[in-house]
Amino acid sequence: MYASRPEHSSAAALFQLACWLQDAAVGLCMLAQRLDARIGAHKQAAADRRLFDRMSEHDLRDIGLSHGDLRPLRDDWFVHRHEITRVTGTLFP
Repeated sequence: MYASRPEHSSAAALFQLACWLQDAAVGLCMLAQRLDARIGAHKQAAADRRLFDRMSEHDLRDIGLSHGDLRPLRDDWFVHRHEITRVTGTLFP
């Protein structure tokens, strides 16, 4: 994966540190992407909750919902369900 290792111990130690830092940087980039996606999902969920909360019962019935159907949405349950499903591949971990 990396270029040939240096012969001298001090250079080899520096090379090994550089390899470790590169691996750590890749891991941190992936973590940052996951965190960004999670924050985006929470912001979208909050926006959806606000939108549905402003709708009247009549408007909700027009799209086949009632305020009772929105309880999991208000409790953030669907965000957690989505996370469980994405990570484990199933709703039940």
